[in-house]
Amino acid sequence: MALGIVTRVVPAAQLLDEARALALSFASGPTTALGASKRLLHAGWTGTLETQMELETRTIADVARGPDAHEGIAAFVEKRPAKFVGR
Repeated sequence: MALGIVTRVVPAAQLLDEARALALSFASGPTTALGASKRLLHAGWTGTLETQMELETRTIADVARGPDAHEGIAAFVEKRPAKFVGR
C-alpha cells in the first residue's frame, strides 16, 4: 500500500465479498469506457508516445459520443446515480 500498488487490503475472510462488490461496481459502470481504458493501457507498453497520444485522442472522442457519456454527464448535472447501458 505504501508504494501505491494496491489501494486496499482486507482480511482473508472478507476477500470474496469485497471482490464481488468490486466486480459489481465495474459491471454497473461505464463498461465501454472501462474497456477502452484497459486497451489503451495495454497499447501503451509497446507504442511510442506519439502513437499513444493519437490512440487516446481517438478513444476519448469515440467514447464521448456514446450514450454512456451522455448519461454520465446528465446524471452528474442532475445529481443522481448514472444508469450506464454499456454502449
